[in-house]
Amino acid sequence: MIVLSTVKLPNHMKEQLESNFKNITFYHDQKINEAKDILPKAEIILTYGEDLTDEHIKAATNLK
Repeated sequence: MIVLSTVKLPNHMKEQLESNFKNITFYHDQKINEAKDILPKAEIILTYGEDLTDEHIKAATNLK
């Protein structure tokens, strides 16, 4: 599973997520406009929402 996160999390939280969910690939601190290659693969997008557009949702064809 691939998680794209545009949320700025403290390093200890990133490490905790990766430690607790070893079967998930996390892309942390990505700017949504710079993550065009990850969007089609992402199954989950973790965001506050202010940076997400309809175009991003359409490009994220693998969302669960």
